[in-house]
Amino acid sequence: MSETAQTPTKPTSTPWQQLKSDFWLSIIAVAAVAFSHVVTGFYGPGVWIGLAVVYVIVVFGYALARFIPIKSLPDLFWISLVAMVVTWPGVPGSPAVRSAIDGLSFLPTITPLMAFAALGLGAKEVDLFKRAGVHFAIISLLVFCGTFLGSAIIANFVLALMAP
Repeated sequence: MSETAQTPTKPTSTPWQQLKSDFWLSIIAVAAVAFSHVVTGFYGPGVWIGLAVVYVIVVFGYALARFIPIKSLPDLFWISLVAMVVTWPGVPGSPAVRSAIDGLSFLPTITPLMAFAALGLGAKEVDLFKRAGVHFAIISLLVFCGTFLGSAIIANFVLALMAP
């Protein structure tokens, strides 16, 4: 009895699910412009153009994730890969892409999205956290602090190198 190896594939979505996903992606894009305007006070066509470029990058990354059947890689990998490729120096069109997204402020965009993600924690995750106990909380806190401090040290070093 021989077993045939099957290539893992990502679950396919129905057109209705894709439409809902595109709708929410559009809502997030409009909210990003609003948050950016509230925080920075800048509101102009540059913000819309930059956000349109980011939107196209995200959609193209999602498309790659659906068409390349590597189940173990998350969608964020493909979106990040597309973003790195289109902004890499030397790639045709990368200066135009970089100048289009220069006017965006990502901090006001990311902050509410991270809050929404935290609110999306379900009962399953909360129960898992309760069962893991206080050791898990202490280790998580130490990892978070270490990552934050490491990032701050690296950022400080890079900024010192870039300063005139």
